[in-house]
Amino acid sequence: MITSFIDKGASDFTTCPPPGSIQELCEPHEDRRVIANLGIYGLPWIPVFLKISFRKVHAPSAEHVHKGSIELIVCHRGISDYCVRGMRYRLRPGRALVLGPSDRHKMTWMSRSYVAYSLLITLPKKGNALDGLSMAESRWLIGKFRKFPVMVECGTFAARVMSRIALLFQNRSMPAAEKALRMRAEMLALLANFGSDGLSDEERDPLTQRVRDLAAEMSFHPDGSYSMDELISRLSISAPAIIRQFKAATGLPPHAYLIKCRIDAAKRRLAKGNLTISRIAHDLGFPSTQHFSAQFKATAGMCPRDWLKRVRGTAEPS
Repeated sequence: MITSFIDKGASDFTTCPPPGSIQELCEPHEDRRVIANLGIYGLPWIPVFLKISFRKVHAPSAEHVHKGSIELIVCHRGISDYCVRGMRYRLRPGRALVLGPSDRHKMTWMSRSYVAYSLLITLPKKGNALDGLSMAESRWLIGKFRKFPVMVECGTFAARVMSRIALLFQNRSMPAAEKALRMRAEMLALLANFGSDGLSDEERDPLTQRVRDLAAEMSFHPDGSYSMDELISRLSISAPAIIRQFKAATGLPPHAYLIKCRIDAAKRRLAKGNLTISRIAHDLGFPSTQHFSAQFKATAGMCPRDWLKRVRGTAEPS
């Protein structure tokens, strides 16, 4: 049993829980981090299965690495930013991070109401197989995860399976033998099918991917110009089709989604306290401070100054 798997400087967690146990690592009814050990279910090489459910924004995590393990992080709801080997990655529903034993990483930002799942796969010593798997099966599975890039488009498959695993683990009324069998079946299905095999036909569609990439660009660069004419030129489809595609990918039509991205960026810049409201409005492409304030209130339920008073307890400089 591995009892320590994060090097010094990590703040997330430092030891594996006992096999079959659950540890609540935060305040109940608010932010929750539930960590489980799947050893007693015939999966001793998965010493950590973690569900993160945060209602509020947290400080960045310390940079760390999982020596001798591969980590899989799957976003279920919300958005988070990770820095992996100095490169920035944005994790959102439908995406996962696959981190190798030498991939130093940290979470740098997360949205409110963030929910994600994470698990560690302990790599066997050379010449050994993962417990319960043949040597050929073990080599195939480990080789598969070693070939993945850091960011993987995995659709909704992985999050759905990991959600079922979390519910299974917390089910105290299910017979132990049934729970163990279901747990192994779900986890092996997750690992065997993770990646492109888990994508639905819709998620495989190149147009769907281009729309998602464009939505991600809006999120990263909300100060850019994204007129309907430009979107038509970039996607080569009609305006009604663009609206349908954006609503399917983000839940909002393109202009409303862009406004949301700009307001989210405005909140981050306001919270830093080094820019005025008028400067932020100008930098994010709003035609006037009054228009910005109206859009901010429509999205956040209050004007920028009131939002600052509530979040930081201080007024933004005029």
